[in-house]
Amino acid sequence: MIAMAGLFLTGIDQFTGIAIGTIAVVGIAVAGSLTVLPALLSWLGPRAEVVVTGPGATGPRVLAAVAALQGRATAAGPIREPVTATAVGHGALLVDVPLAGHGSDSVSDQALLTLRNQILPATLGRVTGISYAVTGDTASEYDFTHQLHDRTPVVLALVAALAFVLLLIAFRSVGISLVSILLNLLSVGAAYGLITLIFQDGRLPCRSST
Repeated sequence: MIAMAGLFLTGIDQFTGIAIGTIAVVGIAVAGSLTVLPALLSWLGPRAEVVVTGPGATGPRVLAAVAALQGRATAAGPIREPVTATAVGHGALLVDVPLAGHGSDSVSDQALLTLRNQILPATLGRVTGISYAVTGDTASEYDFTHQLHDRTPVVLALVAALAFVLLLIAFRSVGISLVSILLNLLSVGAAYGLITLIFQDGRLPCRSST
């Protein structure tokens, strides 16, 4: 948004319109992600959906495993009540499992890992001939975050290497190329660090005047 604001200085109507439109779209997206999306996720509650497929996915052995899964749901445990199962198209079964926590905190992440690594293998994992996968908002956010963390160093290394090659071709100086790459990495790190301090760690709280 700050970068697009520089187009206002051109004094050209076309660039001004592009800047206004882009800033408006980004601003609405940011406002929605900070207000509507958290409220919607809070209203829906933290939950995971287990999709069971394969022959006999709605058969008695699977239903018995679902009953065992329901028996592990407690008011203070990693999975909460009610655990429900619904038959869907093509002979599949959708099991809805409420989780502890708020959906995106460490409590929900730990509950999700407990469901995946301990509870499901001890219940549905004992039924042969079927397969299951854990989906839902909490699982998707967890998988996305960890996939992003795993791939970010590779992406940064590739971008830095390509930028170094282009700078080396343009300026024919190893020193200039290395300094430019270092300054870019420092600026990106500072920007992400500031975002983390403010939005994740809450180091800049709003203080009400008295």
